[in-house]
Order: sequence, then C-alpha cells, then structure tokens
Amino acid sequence: MLEQNRNTRSLKAFLYMGLVGISLVFALTGYGLRLYVESRLSEQAEAQVRALSRHRAQQSLLLSLLDEEVGLRGYLATGDPKLLNTYYQGSREEADAIRNTLDNLDPADEEEATPLVQRIQAMVRAWHEEVADPMVRDRAKGTIANLKAVMEKEKQHFEAIREASESLLRFLDGRDNARLNAVEQSLATARWISIAAMVVVFLAGLLVSRWILRKVADPLVELADAARAGRAFPEPETIESVREVEVLSRALFDLDVRVREREQTLRQDHDEAEAIREFAELVQRIEQEDDLLVAMEQALRRLVRADRVQIFLRPTIGDGLEARIPRLEPEEIDKHRILREAVACRAMQTGHSVSLDTKSPTACICPLGVPAKGSYMCLPLLASGKVMGLVNLQASRSGHFDVALRRISKSCISVAAAALQAIRALNLAKEEALRDGLTGAFNRRFLSEVLAKEIDHAKRGNASLSALMFDIDHFKKFNDTFGHEGGDRVLLAFAHCLRDQVRMGDLVARYGGEEFAVLLPDTTYEVAMNLAERLRRRVEALTLVGPDFPSGCHITTSIGVATYPAHGEDGESLLAAADKALYGAKGSGRNRVVGFCDIGL
Repeated sequence: MLEQNRNTRSLKAFLYMGLVGISLVFALTGYGLRLYVESRLSEQAEAQVRALSRHRAQQSLLLSLLDEEVGLRGYLATGDPKLLNTYYQGSREEADAIRNTLDNLDPADEEEATPLVQRIQAMVRAWHEEVADPMVRDRAKGTIANLKAVMEKEKQHFEAIREASESLLRFLDGRDNARLNAVEQSLATARWISIAAMVVVFLAGLLVSRWILRKVADPLVELADAARAGRAFPEPETIESVREVEVLSRALFDLDVRVREREQTLRQDHDEAEAIREFAELVQRIEQEDDLLVAMEQALRRLVRADRVQIFLRPTIGDGLEARIPRLEPEEIDKHRILREAVACRAMQTGHSVSLDTKSPTACICPLGVPAKGSYMCLPLLASGKVMGLVNLQASRSGHFDVALRRISKSCISVAAAALQAIRALNLAKEEALRDGLTGAFNRRFLSEVLAKEIDHAKRGNASLSALMFDIDHFKKFNDTFGHEGGDRVLLAFAHCLRDQVRMGDLVARYGGEEFAVLLPDTTYEVAMNLAERLRRRVEALTLVGPDFPSGCHITTSIGVATYPAHGEDGESLLAAADKALYGAKGSGRNRVVGFCDIGL
C-alpha cells in the first residue's frame, strides 16, 4: 500500500500538472516552430546568395570573354600592343570567373553542372590554343592576310563559348528558382504546421482536462455500479491515479478480494468434503476388497486427476508388498525391491506421504513409483496405526500435486484404509464363524451351504461330485492316553495333513468329533477312490510330534467314498452314502478306503 501511495497523486497535483504540462507543450511547440521557420529562412537566404554569386561569376566570365575578344580584335586590326594587355587581362579574369563558378556550385548541382563548366573550360582553352594565340603570333610577325576570314572564324568560336555559358547560366537559374520555390513551400508548410500545432495543443488541453475528470469521476461511477450490481469491485489503477480515489478504491478492492477468497476457500472445502463424503458413502456399501480397490483407483483418477494409480497391499505373510492394481507379471515383480522388502519404500518406512517432482534432488530412486518425468506421490494406507499398504499416484506435469490435491488424496486414502480394515475384519469374522476354532477346517454349517451350491453346479454342468468321510481310528484311546490336549493336537495335525494334500478348490470340513468330510467338485468315483487311498497312506505316514507323544507315534484313518449322482441325488443323501461307506470301512477293520459301491460285496 505504501508503494502504491508513492505512485499516486492528489487531485490538486493533477490540476497543477495539467496546467504546467499544457503551458510547457505550448512553449516548446512555439519555440520549435520558430527554429523551423528560421532554418527555412536561412536556407532561403543562403540559396539567394549562392545564386547571386554564381550569376555574378557568369557575368564576369562573359565580360572577361568580351574583353578578350575586343582586345584581340583591336590588336589584330591595329597591331597596337596596348590592346594585348586588354586581351591578357580578360584571360586572367576569365580563369577567375570559371573558378568562382565552380566554387559556388551547390552540392546537389555539382554532378550535372560540373560537366557544363568543364565544357566551357575546354572550349575556352581550344579558343585560346587554336584561334586567339595563333592569331596573336601571326599578327606579331606582320599584317595577317585574309584578316576578315580569320576574324569571322574567331567570332564563331567566341559565339559558341557564349552560348555554352548562357546554357550553364540557364541551368543554374532553373535550379535556383526550383530551390527557392521549395523554400517558399517549406515556409508555407511551416505556417500551416504552426496553425495545426496550436490546434493540437488546444485539443491536448481538452484531453488533459477530460483525463483528470476521468481519473476522479469514472472510478467513482464504476465503484457505484459494481456495488449496485453486486459485482466484484475493480482493481484500482496504481500509476498516476488520484490518491483520494485510489485509497477508497483500494480499500474496497482489498475487502472484496478477501471476501471472495474466503468464499472460494469455503467452496473448495465444501466441494472436497462433498467428494470425500460421497466416496465414504460408496465404500461403506462395498463388501469385497477388490471392489474397494477399484473404487479407490477410480476416485483418485477423478478427484486428483492422476495419470497413473498403483495400489500395493501388505500380504498376510512376509515383509513385501503385493501389487493389486495393476497386476504385475512374476518377472516384473522380481525387478522391484519394495515388492520384496516394504521397508525399502520411504513412505512405508516412515508412515508419512512422499510428494515430489521427478527432477527433485530428493526424489526416490524406485522405478516402480517414480515416472520418467512429471511428479509423483506415495501415500501409506494407515488404519489404527498399522500400515496396510501403499498407494502411488503419478502425473506427467511437474508440480501437479499441490496442497489441495494432497489433502484430497490423503482424505480418500484414509477413508479407503478404514474401509479396507473393516472389510478385512468382517471377512475374518465370517471366516472364523465358518471355520472350526481348533483345526481351522470349515465347520459343518459351511459344508452344508457349499454342498448345496456344488450339487446345483453339478446338475447344471452334468458333472460329478464326490464326497469323502474320514474318521480317526481309535481316537478315544488318544484322549484317554494323552488327555484332551493331546487329542486336540491329533485333530490339528490330521486337519493340516488333509488341507496340505487336497487340490485347490476342494473343501475340508470338520463334520463332528473326530470325523472330517472332504468335497471333491468335478471328480469321478474312480478318481475319488484313488485320492482317498493316497490320503490314507499320507495320514498313516504322519508322525505325531510333541512332548506328550512317544517317538514313532502314528495315527490311521478310515475313509468312506460316495459320488453324485450315482450314490445320492442331493447333498444330504450324498453325505449319508459316504458316511455309510465309512462305517463299512470301520467294520472291515479300519485304516482302509471303502466306496459306496463296495458295501454290498
């Protein structure tokens, strides 16, 4: 404000400046016109003097030539030597007249006039050398024969010289007249310029007066119109403006700027809060982890305008990161250290976001998260103080992630991290509700739900579905010998053995007590029998390890096999058939596999 006040002037200063400026312009214009007219007059006088000097030089040349002719003719006629003095005096004056003519030539005329003067010089020289001087020498020897003819020849030469001299004189007079006319025209132009300058000075005075009024009245009118229409107050002029108007305009403008900046900030905060609220409402309706990650990617692309979004999550086992969006090929995963060691990432190590330009001297060296050019931002997924993963945002423009975008990114990722933690907690609760608390195998309720779905799937696809029923042989002896804790270890080891040996997609469930069931989708009766035998042998080879068990302690199992639709048309009948086969195995001596087809044998 102080700097602006130095550039402003009061209304009184503007009035004084206007009057002094008009007077100064008037005086300078008059002085300049005077100098211009005087220069034109001086040029006119110089041209007149030069013309007069040339004219006198030409007259002197003609007179000197005339004296030469008179002296020569008198001498030739009378032979009186005194007349030769007149001839020689004329010759000297002739040379001076030619030199004066050359000296008084205008520089603009020299190119055309000099050849004319030189022609006269040549003609005079030829007249002397070819006519006059030979006649003088002949007359000095005596009377010249045929004097009349000789005199006639001399006269012709002289007339040619005189005509050449008059041609030069006419040329120079024409040039002088043109130059004088130009000077007269310049003087006339100077008079018109003087009149025009006075008019311009008068109009300038009017414009200065209008300018002063505009500096005072127009800003006030504009401020009043803006206030009446509810528009933003215009920014005041800060160069040569009226101080009183400047102070008022500046105060209103600054106030309006602060109000509008505050409104803009509130509007941005509201928009950000609304966008985050909508995102939070969206993620609250999501139940699957993959759907949440996709929603987070789309929200970050839309709200933060990121060109590339990468999402990495911490696996349940290990210290690395798992690339979830986008998926990476195995050979590509091996190239990046942070996928094996999460602590190699600055954001994962500190738990704080990293936002930099690619060219920044402190930029990360991770090729997975740092683009070739532009800017990037890495934000950890934090929930309840635990780092669950990492989000990497990239943009092709340097400085893209400003304060507002960083704030939106952190808010969205914070919401997503809380939702991810909730989804995982809910899934864990569901998983715990569906699994047996001791062995980790699925419970009987989940087995019933999956069995119904698998029966429907087998019906639609005309496929086979096999079921295996297991019973640990003489399990009561383990409880009686090693106690319930030892029996629990036997159940746990048996369940782990089954889960390790079945295929991906097969289901292992604890049916009750020491009985277990295994569902084998898309599996025929013969394949199920072979798999059951392999499992039996694997259980038989299992060694129980622990302080409660003696060295070389083993368990065995009896297995019953049934297949849909041959042995049961629904889930309940299929399990009943497998259970019946199991009892057949136990009744046949245990530690064996019995299929439903073998019960009647």
